[in-house]
Amino acid sequence: MYLALCLLLAVGALAQVPTTCPGPKQFEGRFQRYDRERRGQVRGAMAYDETQRRVREFEDIDIAGKKQAFDILRLYDQNVEYIVDRSTRKCNITTPTRRFHPIGVPPDAKFIGEGVIGAAGIVGESVTVATFEGTYEDAKFFVSVTYPDCFPVTSGFKSANDTGFTSFYDLQAGISDPDLFFPPKECTLH
Repeated sequence: MYLALCLLLAVGALAQVPTTCPGPKQFEGRFQRYDRERRGQVRGAMAYDETQRRVREFEDIDIAGKKQAFDILRLYDQNVEYIVDRSTRKCNITTPTRRFHPIGVPPDAKFIGEGVIGAAGIVGESVTVATFEGTYEDAKFFVSVTYPDCFPVTSGFKSANDTGFTSFYDLQAGISDPDLFFPPKECTLH
């Protein structure tokens, strides 16, 4: 009888472990990250489309009191990146400086823990966050997502050539303006 009760409790406990979840394939929101190459904090707004492997970012950077702003469109399937300096309106067209990395939780990721952000026990004042880790191509990564909705909260990766860490907030599912993924007009003028 005690063995059956212990087994039932163990099964119940294991059933509560968060499972991997892909999260939204398209979303908009705000982000913050430290850019090692530019040695400064980058904040901004973004639109993310995993299905067609494209990202649009509007960056604001403050490095030692020098402020810069960029409009960046990365179209990974076309292997092109458009960078517009928002103060000079000059466009630079190049290949993406970073490779595409899905932001959600892939099916083979390993659950490593969960916690609550905010005022636990007060309805609407907290969110449960689950953290997963794994490997994508040759990079190790982790991602923390809201649970059970799986919106990204933080994401980081480390490879032989690159490291990155990004925080996400004010996210909403979907893309409000599909025209965001057309090249900036400064890059199409001849």
